[in-house]
Amino acid sequence: MTLFTTDIALSYLKRWWPRAGHVIDGVPTILVVDGVYDSSALRGCRIDRDDIMEAARRPEGIESVKDIKFAILELSGAIIVIKKQKGSYHCWMPLTRNRSVEPGTLMSVL
Repeated sequence: MTLFTTDIALSYLKRWWPRAGHVIDGVPTILVVDGVYDSSALRGCRIDRDDIMEAARRPEGIESVKDIKFAILELSGAIIVIKKQKGSYHCWMPLTRNRSVEPGTLMSVL
């Protein structure tokens, strides 16, 4: 009964105060931007470079970090890898102070 009540209370809190949702649920974290690892994000998420490259090789066939435009750790724990397009060399991404993605901005950039 206690877990049920806590779940309902937290859902109301997230509904009334959206910032609480970011604290409770978290936000996606960018691990690689334009082929460069973010070491502080990797340490904070306890993820190795090998984990990112494994996620990049599986669906995309990427062999080098230089071919990655973005690698993002989702809330589900999945690592999403976005491959660089030919001729794409620079990118700008709105980030929060802890180098995580501002909610709702990733799709506007891509």
